Amino acid sequence: MSDARITADDAGLVLRGHLTFVTVPGLERQVRPLWQGLPEHARVALGDTGRIDSAGLAFLVTLWRQARHRGHFLVFEPVPARLEPLLELYDLRGVISESAAKAADPPGCH
Repeated sequence: MSDARITADDAGLVLRGHLTFVTVPGLERQVRPLWQGLPEHARVALGDTGRIDSAGLAFLVTLWRQARHRGHFLVFEPVPARLEPLLELYDLRGVISESAAKAADPPGCH
C-alpha cells in the first residue's frame, strides 16, 4: 500500500494508500483535474487508506479548503481511528465535523 492514489467516482473522491510526506506531492498533482465534475456535496472515501502522517492530514485539510473555495462541501468517511490522534493534536476535529455538518445541511435548506 505504498503507492497513493486519488480518483473520482459518482459520489466524490476516493483515496487509497498511505497519505504521507512522500506521497502527498503526487496526490496533489492527481487531484487537480478531478475538481471538474465533482458533485457540490461530495464524499472523500478514506476506507482504503493506510498510514496517515501530518502531511497527509494537511492534504485532507487542503482538500477541504479547496472545496470550500469552489463552493463544494466535503464529507470525509469513514474517518480512520488512526487519524484521531492527529485530529486531536492539531485541533482539527472541527474541520472534519464541520464538513460533515455542512454537507448534511446545505445553505438555504433551513
